[in-house]
Amino acid sequence: MGVNITHIIKHDFRQTHDIQLCLEFAKKTIERLKKELLIQSPYESFELQYDEALNEIRFELPIYDIEFSLHGGFWQVESFFHYCQLVMHQGNYFWLRCLTYDIARTLGEEEAWYATEYYTWNGGKCETVESTFEEWYEQAVKDYGKSIPEFDQSAIIAQDDLYPDYEPIYHDSFKECKTHFNRLQSQIVGYKLLGIHRIGKKFVRCEKDGHLFLLNEHTQIPLFTEPIDDVLSLLNGPEFVIVKNGLSAVFNAYGKQLTDFVKGRFEWKWAPYTPLSAHERIIYNKEANIQLHTAWPMFQNE
Repeated sequence: MGVNITHIIKHDFRQTHDIQLCLEFAKKTIERLKKELLIQSPYESFELQYDEALNEIRFELPIYDIEFSLHGGFWQVESFFHYCQLVMHQGNYFWLRCLTYDIARTLGEEEAWYATEYYTWNGGKCETVESTFEEWYEQAVKDYGKSIPEFDQSAIIAQDDLYPDYEPIYHDSFKECKTHFNRLQSQIVGYKLLGIHRIGKKFVRCEKDGHLFLLNEHTQIPLFTEPIDDVLSLLNGPEFVIVKNGLSAVFNAYGKQLTDFVKGRFEWKWAPYTPLSAHERIIYNKEANIQLHTAWPMFQNE
């Protein structure tokens, strides 16, 4: 099995001894994410939870499909991807880095850290909500044995390798992400860019007059001229679901519509195993009686 990545994003909350204050801070964070990322749909749930046995407060962020756990001075963010996927890219587009940038930017932060699970929940200082950022950082540096390096996008690209060499922990000031965001925002006239992490191969979420749109990043043309209710990406692949006027339809990575807009919710499961269909998924909607067979890509957004 692969080693998972943890994303560390700082905040200024320190009153971790008071569970009620912790819950209030988590709720405020959720409201900020909802507002800044325009997640207003009844189809999405943040599922704020308090695990009394573990003394842990966590919630899920829809659209990005990640989990936040509260600590003293930082969020431990789990995207459930393998750490090696941090350096997988399409040209200058590092999709897992862009995901992290969107979240840090939304929370008003200019930086983040990436680490293998062994520096966080599986051997590092992320055991309890009382763990502070300083404790985590000090232990991480000690375990790494030297200063934590800056994520160097150009050096990774220069390796020109499907599996480039990388370090098990990085700091990221998001230099290229900030440049890309600002350039793209200047090109999208009349829309507010919500993030640079792509939906499918080439779409970004945008806001106009309080409504959600999905725009082609390269042409700046919206997938629909009218606003949509929601965009969902819980199909374990590059396909996504558009919700419009209360009905849902599946689209492929390039924006081609694969189903009609119908009632019900689209989900996925693995297809029955055969040597020729080892990575096939079935996208289905029980209420609409729809099933689609599709191959599972080796890498997200490949």
